[in-house]
Amino acid sequence: MCSRQTNPHINDFMEKNGMGNDYAKLESYYIDKVLDLMNNLKRNTIVWQEVFDNSANVSCSQIFVSLLRRGSHDKAQFGL
Repeated sequence: MCSRQTNPHINDFMEKNGMGNDYAKLESYYIDKVLDLMNNLKRNTIVWQEVFDNSANVSCSQIFVSLLRRGSHDKAQFGL
């Protein structure tokens, strides 16, 4: 079990913010805050595919990396 699942402070935060026990929502909340902070600082960000998969708010100006599996080799694909 992950420490965030046993931390009462995190569980209270999630409950107060309507996340229930959905840790993907907690991760998206955190990522959204970091992306907003970086945007306000006029900084570029690079994020992995999971950020899109978990419905975080990603702007068109951010770079994302998508890993494609082909055979036994992974290939990184970059997009804007």
